[in-house]
Amino acid sequence: MRRSLLAVSWLLLISPLFAQFNLVGDATVTGLGCFQLTPDVSTQRGAVWTSTPIDFSQGFDLVLEFNLGCKDANGADGMGFVFQTVGPNALGGPGGWLGLLGITPSIVIELDNWENTDRIDPADDHIAIGMNGNAFRNSPNNLAGPVQL
Repeated sequence: MRRSLLAVSWLLLISPLFAQFNLVGDATVTGLGCFQLTPDVSTQRGAVWTSTPIDFSQGFDLVLEFNLGCKDANGADGMGFVFQTVGPNALGGPGGWLGLLGITPSIVIELDNWENTDRIDPADDHIAIGMNGNAFRNSPNNLAGPVQL
């Protein structure tokens, strides 16, 4: 009985690790709780959405690890960490749009490692917060930043 109770307790403790995720576009699973949003190929876009909504009226913690790669001149533009209510198939524009353009309504944390001069990006890797698929610094939807990473 004790052994089966421990097994049930263990399953209850790890069940959040097996939350359901919806992969969109070029995203793939690379391991338990690990995802690759895009392969190392031009103009890709991918997204991973949890199927469990987050209740913003309650406190919550998220622990994430991002790897933006080590290429600069021939690398990707970065990525957006997005909270949205569009649904599990939402996917914004590719490349410099970081997969977030057009996802409305949304709150976006942009992790950008490419200078898109048409969007008034700084030359350094940077982070910014926006809403409604913002990807322009001079937009009223740009809430904070960019700040150098």
